[in-house]
Amino acid sequence: MTLDKKRQERVDAIQAAIKDTPHFREDAASSAFFARELENIESQTYKVEFPEFKMTQLLPVTAEAGPGAESHTYYMFEAVGIAQLIKNYATDFKRVDVKGKKYSLNFENFGDSYGYNFQEIENAKFAKRPLDSMKAEAAREVMEQTIEEIMAFGYPEASITGFFNNANISQVVLPNNSSNTDTNWLLKSPLNVIADVNAIIRAPYTVTKGRERVNMVVLPNRLYTHLWDTPKSADSDTSILEYLQKKHKDVQFTDHHFLDDFQGGGSDKVIAYSRMPRKLKFHIPVRFRSLEPHWNGAEYMVNAYSRLGGLQFVRPLSSAYAEVDL
Repeated sequence: MTLDKKRQERVDAIQAAIKDTPHFREDAASSAFFARELENIESQTYKVEFPEFKMTQLLPVTAEAGPGAESHTYYMFEAVGIAQLIKNYATDFKRVDVKGKKYSLNFENFGDSYGYNFQEIENAKFAKRPLDSMKAEAAREVMEQTIEEIMAFGYPEASITGFFNNANISQVVLPNNSSNTDTNWLLKSPLNVIADVNAIIRAPYTVTKGRERVNMVVLPNRLYTHLWDTPKSADSDTSILEYLQKKHKDVQFTDHHFLDDFQGGGSDKVIAYSRMPRKLKFHIPVRFRSLEPHWNGAEYMVNAYSRLGGLQFVRPLSSAYAEVDL
Protein backbone atom coordinates (compact mmCIF):
# COMPACT_ATOMS: atom_id res chain seq x y z
CA MET A 1 0.00 0.00 0.00
CA THR A 2 1.36 3.40 -1.01
CA LEU A 3 0.78 6.08 1.61
CA ASP A 4 0.20 9.74 0.90
CA LYS A 5 2.91 12.18 1.88
CA LYS A 6 1.44 13.13 5.26
CA ARG A 7 0.94 9.54 6.35
CA GLN A 8 4.40 8.53 5.16
CA GLU A 9 5.90 11.38 7.17
CA ARG A 10 4.11 10.02 10.23
CA VAL A 11 5.50 6.51 9.58
CA ASP A 12 9.00 7.97 9.25
CA ALA A 13 8.59 9.91 12.53
CA ILE A 14 7.48 6.79 14.40
CA GLN A 15 10.33 4.74 12.98
CA ALA A 16 12.83 7.43 13.93
CA ALA A 17 11.48 7.46 17.49
CA ILE A 18 11.94 3.71 17.99
CA LYS A 19 15.04 2.96 15.91
CA ASP A 20 17.43 3.09 18.91
CA THR A 21 15.22 1.18 21.35
CA PRO A 22 16.34 -2.31 22.50
CA HIS A 23 14.15 -4.42 20.21
CA PHE A 24 14.40 -2.40 17.03
CA ARG A 25 18.02 -1.25 17.10
CA GLU A 26 19.11 -4.07 14.80
CA ASP A 27 15.78 -5.13 13.33
CA ALA A 28 14.74 -2.73 10.59
CA ALA A 29 12.01 -5.05 9.31
CA SER A 30 10.22 -5.17 12.67
CA SER A 31 10.73 -1.44 13.10
CA ALA A 32 9.13 -0.74 9.71
CA PHE A 33 6.25 -3.12 10.46
CA PHE A 34 5.47 -1.50 13.82
CA ALA A 35 5.67 2.02 12.38
CA ARG A 36 3.28 1.18 9.53
CA GLU A 37 0.85 -0.62 11.84
CA LEU A 38 0.84 2.15 14.41
CA GLU A 39 0.22 4.82 11.79
CA ASN A 40 -2.64 2.78 10.35
CA ILE A 41 -4.17 2.31 13.81
CA GLU A 42 -3.93 6.05 14.46
CA SER A 43 -5.57 6.87 11.12
CA GLN A 44 -8.46 4.49 11.80
CA THR A 45 -8.86 5.64 15.40
CA TYR A 46 -9.30 9.26 14.32
CA LYS A 47 -12.26 8.16 12.17
CA VAL A 48 -14.09 6.22 14.89
CA GLU A 49 -17.36 7.89 15.92
CA PHE A 50 -18.87 7.70 19.38
CA PRO A 51 -22.55 8.66 18.99
CA GLU A 52 -23.18 8.22 22.71
CA PHE A 53 -21.18 11.41 23.33
CA LYS A 54 -23.44 14.29 22.31
CA MET A 55 -21.87 17.54 23.52
CA THR A 56 -19.97 18.15 20.27
CA GLN A 57 -23.35 17.94 18.51
CA LEU A 58 -25.05 20.26 20.96
CA LEU A 59 -22.42 23.01 20.84
CA PRO A 60 -20.51 24.52 17.93
CA VAL A 61 -16.86 23.48 18.21
CA THR A 62 -13.94 25.56 16.97
CA ALA A 63 -10.21 24.97 16.54
CA GLU A 64 -9.61 28.55 15.34
CA ALA A 65 -7.06 29.40 18.05
CA GLY A 66 -4.70 26.66 16.85
CA PRO A 67 -2.82 24.01 18.84
CA GLY A 68 -0.07 26.42 19.90
CA ALA A 69 -2.28 29.06 21.50
CA GLU A 70 -1.99 29.51 25.26
CA SER A 71 -5.10 31.69 25.61
CA HIS A 72 -7.93 33.32 23.68
CA THR A 73 -9.59 36.66 24.51
CA TYR A 74 -13.17 37.62 23.66
CA TYR A 75 -15.96 39.93 24.79
CA MET A 76 -19.31 38.87 26.16
CA PHE A 77 -21.42 41.66 24.72
CA GLU A 78 -24.57 43.08 23.29
CA ALA A 79 -24.68 45.52 20.40
CA VAL A 80 -25.77 49.05 21.27
CA GLY A 81 -26.95 51.80 18.96
CA ILE A 82 -29.46 52.00 16.12
CA ALA A 83 -29.31 52.70 12.41
CA GLN A 84 -31.11 55.81 11.15
CA LEU A 85 -32.31 57.31 7.90
CA ILE A 86 -29.57 59.32 6.16
CA LYS A 87 -29.93 62.08 3.61
CA ASN A 88 -27.66 62.88 0.69
CA TYR A 89 -24.15 63.93 1.74
CA ALA A 90 -24.92 63.29 5.42
CA THR A 91 -21.91 62.79 7.66
CA ASP A 92 -23.57 62.15 11.02
CA PHE A 93 -23.75 58.36 10.74
CA LYS A 94 -24.79 56.84 14.06
CA ARG A 95 -22.00 54.96 15.81
CA VAL A 96 -22.76 51.32 16.64
CA ASP A 97 -20.59 49.93 19.41
CA VAL A 98 -20.42 46.98 21.71
CA LYS A 99 -20.53 46.91 25.45
CA GLY A 100 -19.52 43.99 27.52
CA LYS A 101 -16.93 42.33 29.66
CA LYS A 102 -13.59 41.02 28.49
CA TYR A 103 -12.87 37.33 29.09
CA SER A 104 -9.87 35.10 28.47
CA LEU A 105 -9.84 31.36 27.92
CA ASN A 106 -6.75 29.38 28.84
CA PHE A 107 -5.93 26.22 26.91
CA GLU A 108 -4.97 23.05 28.75
CA ASN A 109 -3.86 19.57 27.66
CA PHE A 110 -5.58 16.38 28.82
CA GLY A 111 -3.85 13.09 28.15
CA ASP A 112 -3.95 9.31 28.35
CA SER A 113 -1.88 6.51 26.79
CA TYR A 114 -1.84 3.02 25.36
CA GLY A 115 0.93 0.57 24.54
CA TYR A 116 2.16 -2.65 22.95
CA ASN A 117 4.77 -5.03 24.25
CA PHE A 118 7.35 -6.45 21.88
CA GLN A 119 5.77 -9.91 21.85
CA GLU A 120 2.46 -8.50 20.61
CA ILE A 121 4.32 -6.79 17.78
CA GLU A 122 6.26 -9.95 16.87
CA ASN A 123 3.12 -12.11 17.00
CA ALA A 124 1.26 -9.79 14.64
CA LYS A 125 4.24 -9.64 12.27
CA PHE A 126 4.63 -13.45 12.26
CA ALA A 127 0.92 -14.06 11.64
CA LYS A 128 0.81 -11.30 9.01
CA ARG A 129 -2.15 -9.67 10.73
CA PRO A 130 -2.72 -6.10 11.92
CA LEU A 131 -1.97 -5.03 15.45
CA ASP A 132 -5.05 -4.90 17.66
CA SER A 133 -6.56 -1.43 17.39
CA MET A 134 -8.77 -1.79 20.49
CA LYS A 135 -6.18 -0.22 22.78
CA ALA A 136 -5.98 2.95 20.71
CA GLU A 137 -9.76 3.09 20.33
CA ALA A 138 -10.15 2.73 24.10
CA ALA A 139 -7.76 5.65 24.63
CA ARG A 140 -9.77 7.71 22.16
CA GLU A 141 -13.05 6.74 23.85
CA VAL A 142 -11.75 7.77 27.28
CA MET A 143 -10.67 11.09 25.81
CA GLU A 144 -14.09 11.62 24.20
CA GLN A 145 -15.74 10.92 27.56
CA THR A 146 -13.46 13.51 29.16
CA ILE A 147 -14.33 16.08 26.49
CA GLU A 148 -18.03 15.29 26.96
CA GLU A 149 -17.88 16.00 30.69
CA ILE A 150 -15.74 19.13 30.36
CA MET A 151 -17.99 20.61 27.67
CA ALA A 152 -20.98 20.05 29.95
CA PHE A 153 -19.56 21.03 33.34
CA GLY A 154 -16.18 22.65 32.71
CA TYR A 155 -13.01 21.89 34.62
CA PRO A 156 -12.80 24.31 37.58
CA GLU A 157 -9.23 23.32 38.52
CA ALA A 158 -8.09 24.75 35.17
CA SER A 159 -10.69 27.57 35.03
CA ILE A 160 -12.36 25.94 32.03
CA THR A 161 -16.07 26.74 31.80
CA GLY A 162 -18.75 24.36 30.55
CA PHE A 163 -22.27 24.87 29.25
CA PHE A 164 -24.84 22.98 31.30
CA ASN A 165 -23.83 24.63 34.59
CA ASN A 166 -22.86 27.99 33.11
CA ALA A 167 -23.67 30.83 35.50
CA ASN A 168 -24.47 33.24 32.64
CA ILE A 169 -27.63 31.42 31.54
CA SER A 170 -30.82 33.08 32.82
CA GLN A 171 -33.32 31.03 34.80
CA VAL A 172 -37.03 30.77 34.03
CA VAL A 173 -39.01 29.99 37.19
CA LEU A 174 -41.85 27.62 36.33
CA PRO A 175 -45.22 27.63 38.13
CA ASN A 176 -46.20 24.75 40.41
CA ASN A 177 -48.74 22.13 39.43
CA SER A 178 -52.46 22.44 40.15
CA SER A 179 -51.92 21.11 43.67
CA ASN A 180 -49.29 23.83 44.20
CA THR A 181 -46.76 21.27 45.41
CA ASP A 182 -43.95 21.33 42.84
CA THR A 183 -43.07 21.72 39.14
CA ASN A 184 -42.82 18.01 38.30
CA TRP A 185 -44.03 17.57 34.71
CA LEU A 186 -45.23 14.05 35.44
CA LEU A 187 -47.76 15.59 37.82
CA LYS A 188 -48.84 18.40 35.47
CA SER A 189 -51.42 18.29 32.70
CA PRO A 190 -50.07 18.13 29.12
CA LEU A 191 -51.31 21.67 28.50
CA ASN A 192 -49.38 22.96 31.51
CA VAL A 193 -46.24 21.11 30.38
CA ILE A 194 -46.59 22.68 26.93
CA ALA A 195 -47.00 26.10 28.58
CA ASP A 196 -43.78 25.51 30.55
CA VAL A 197 -41.80 24.58 27.43
CA ASN A 198 -43.19 27.59 25.58
CA ALA A 199 -42.14 29.85 28.45
CA ILE A 200 -38.56 28.55 28.36
CA ILE A 201 -38.34 28.96 24.57
CA ARG A 202 -39.91 32.43 24.72
CA ALA A 203 -37.66 33.77 27.49
CA PRO A 204 -34.62 34.89 25.41
CA TYR A 205 -36.97 36.47 22.84
CA THR A 206 -38.77 38.41 25.57
CA VAL A 207 -35.68 39.51 27.49
CA THR A 208 -33.93 40.79 24.33
CA LYS A 209 -37.08 42.39 22.90
CA GLY A 210 -37.19 40.01 19.97
CA ARG A 211 -33.50 39.99 19.05
CA GLU A 212 -32.76 36.46 20.18
CA ARG A 213 -34.56 33.26 19.22
CA VAL A 214 -33.62 29.81 20.38
CA ASN A 215 -33.18 26.94 17.94
CA MET A 216 -32.29 24.15 20.37
CA VAL A 217 -33.94 22.68 23.46
CA VAL A 218 -32.09 20.04 25.48
CA LEU A 219 -34.13 18.00 27.93
CA PRO A 220 -33.23 15.36 30.51
CA ASN A 221 -33.77 11.78 29.29
CA ARG A 222 -36.63 11.34 31.74
CA LEU A 223 -38.59 14.38 30.56
CA TYR A 224 -37.82 13.81 26.88
CA THR A 225 -39.29 10.31 27.19
CA HIS A 226 -42.33 11.72 29.00
CA LEU A 227 -42.97 14.24 26.21
CA TRP A 228 -42.45 11.51 23.62
CA ASP A 229 -44.86 9.04 25.22
CA THR A 230 -47.60 11.32 26.55
CA PRO A 231 -50.53 12.44 24.33
CA LYS A 232 -51.20 16.16 24.41
CA SER A 233 -54.82 15.44 25.32
CA ALA A 234 -56.99 12.47 26.15
CA ASP A 235 -58.58 12.38 22.68
CA SER A 236 -55.38 12.95 20.68
CA ASP A 237 -52.85 10.55 19.19
CA THR A 238 -50.29 13.37 18.92
CA SER A 239 -47.67 13.34 21.67
CA ILE A 240 -46.60 16.45 23.56
CA LEU A 241 -43.23 16.27 21.78
CA GLU A 242 -44.80 15.99 18.33
CA TYR A 243 -47.03 18.96 19.08
CA LEU A 244 -44.07 21.08 20.22
CA GLN A 245 -42.04 20.10 17.16
CA LYS A 246 -44.87 21.21 14.88
CA LYS A 247 -45.42 24.44 16.80
CA HIS A 248 -41.72 25.34 16.92
CA LYS A 249 -40.56 24.27 13.47
CA ASP A 250 -37.19 26.03 13.78
CA VAL A 251 -36.35 24.44 17.11
CA GLN A 252 -34.64 21.08 17.54
CA PHE A 253 -35.60 19.05 20.59
CA THR A 254 -33.10 16.56 21.96
CA ASP A 255 -31.96 15.08 25.25
CA HIS A 256 -28.92 14.45 27.43
CA HIS A 257 -28.70 12.28 30.53
CA PHE A 258 -26.44 14.82 32.29
CA LEU A 259 -29.56 16.95 32.83
CA ASP A 260 -31.40 14.24 34.79
CA ASP A 261 -31.35 15.08 38.53
CA PHE A 262 -28.90 17.79 37.59
CA GLN A 263 -25.69 17.41 39.58
CA GLY A 264 -27.64 15.62 42.30
CA GLY A 265 -29.62 18.75 43.15
CA GLY A 266 -33.06 17.13 43.25
CA SER A 267 -34.38 18.62 39.99
CA ASP A 268 -34.08 18.07 36.26
CA LYS A 269 -32.78 20.85 34.06
CA VAL A 270 -34.09 22.04 30.68
CA ILE A 271 -31.98 24.37 28.54
CA ALA A 272 -33.04 26.38 25.48
CA TYR A 273 -30.50 28.31 23.44
CA SER A 274 -29.35 29.47 20.04
CA ARG A 275 -26.85 27.00 18.62
CA MET A 276 -24.94 29.48 16.48
CA PRO A 277 -21.14 29.99 16.55
CA ARG A 278 -21.50 33.76 16.89
CA LYS A 279 -23.52 33.20 20.06
CA LEU A 280 -21.46 30.47 21.70
CA LYS A 281 -18.76 27.95 20.80
CA PHE A 282 -16.44 25.57 22.58
CA HIS A 283 -12.71 25.71 21.88
CA ILE A 284 -11.01 22.39 21.10
CA PRO A 285 -7.79 23.14 19.19
CA VAL A 286 -6.78 19.46 19.35
CA ARG A 287 -9.51 16.79 19.54
CA PHE A 288 -7.17 13.77 19.80
CA ARG A 289 -3.55 13.37 18.81
CA SER A 290 -1.08 10.53 19.35
CA LEU A 291 2.58 11.23 19.99
CA GLU A 292 5.54 9.09 18.89
CA PRO A 293 5.94 5.86 20.86
CA HIS A 294 8.60 5.50 23.55
CA TRP A 295 10.08 2.48 25.32
CA ASN A 296 9.36 2.47 29.06
CA GLY A 297 11.29 -0.71 29.86
CA ALA A 298 8.30 -3.01 29.42
CA GLU A 299 6.18 -1.67 26.55
CA TYR A 300 6.20 0.74 23.67
CA MET A 301 3.92 3.43 25.06
CA VAL A 302 1.96 5.91 22.97
CA ASN A 303 0.88 9.07 24.77
CA ALA A 304 -2.19 10.84 23.39
CA TYR A 305 -3.71 14.19 24.26
CA SER A 306 -6.50 16.68 23.63
CA ARG A 307 -6.26 20.44 24.07
CA LEU A 308 -9.29 22.32 25.39
CA GLY A 309 -10.06 25.95 26.08
CA GLY A 310 -13.64 26.04 27.30
CA LEU A 311 -16.84 27.80 26.33
CA GLN A 312 -16.79 31.16 24.59
CA PHE A 313 -20.22 32.53 25.51
CA VAL A 314 -20.60 35.74 23.54
CA ARG A 315 -24.36 36.24 23.88
CA PRO A 316 -25.66 34.54 27.04
CA LEU A 317 -29.04 36.26 26.69
CA SER A 318 -29.71 33.93 23.76
CA SER A 319 -30.24 31.10 26.25
CA ALA A 320 -32.42 30.20 29.22
CA TYR A 321 -32.96 27.28 31.56
CA ALA A 322 -35.58 25.98 33.97
CA GLU A 323 -35.56 23.49 36.80
CA VAL A 324 -38.24 20.81 36.97
CA ASP A 325 -38.79 19.02 40.28
CA LEU A 326 -38.30 15.26 40.42
